[in-house]
Amino acid sequence: MSLSIFTGLLFSLMLLTYDLVKRNEEQSINKSGESNLKTKEKDDIALKGKILKQIFNNISYSILVAIFSIMSLLLIYIWNNPIYKFIIEFSVYFLVINFFLTLLMVLKRTHKLLSNEF
Repeated sequence: MSLSIFTGLLFSLMLLTYDLVKRNEEQSINKSGESNLKTKEKDDIALKGKILKQIFNNISYSILVAIFSIMSLLLIYIWNNPIYKFIIEFSVYFLVINFFLTLLMVLKRTHKLLSNEF
């Protein structure tokens, strides 16, 4: 099940994002005391913090979606009623599509964040 592998990788990515958010907050606190700081640098720090928080929220959401998808797949395996199977299969397709779209949003925001760094 590839969703379980993605979930494990997303947990580690979430920890890395959390570390980057904390560093960005410390950087903004350290830079706010300097009076000669340019407004562009302040705006860049604020934008970076906003994007990091969005990435963190998207990763958390995609982990929840992956967990619900895995549990739904287990329910399909357990139940033999065709009506329940159809409903759960539809929800699994919906959740997996939602997971991959959220994963693409995380990639887009990570690319935007890294492109601002270079």
